[in-house]
Amino acid sequence: MSNVLTKFYSYVIICNMKTIFYILTRTELHEALMQKLYDYGIPGATSIQSEGMAKVLYDHGESAIMTSLRALLSNSPNENITIFAVIKSEQISDFKRAVNDVVGDIAKAENGFMFAMDCEIIR
Repeated sequence: MSNVLTKFYSYVIICNMKTIFYILTRTELHEALMQKLYDYGIPGATSIQSEGMAKVLYDHGESAIMTSLRALLSNSPNENITIFAVIKSEQISDFKRAVNDVVGDIAKAENGFMFAMDCEIIR
């Protein structure tokens, strides 16, 4: 292995961690959800205000697709909150339970959506 790769891999720690993302559409539940995550042993998470691409296009565009988007987005929330955390793989179920306890069944589209990705920690 080259010196460059050896040096790079000495800084990468491969671990059994996931980065989990949850798009909260019911923003009034933000504080309650953060508290529930803490109660379930998720010691830290970050939340940011966000909005989806369709909402941005709806607000700023005048194309043929806007007619369709207006019908779809007429009852959509103006903003979302994206919550993400780096957690141990075995904590995924705790994160999901916290969301279900506060928001309800995440299988329902109006309750947002969640996904997780493998995480490599780079120091």
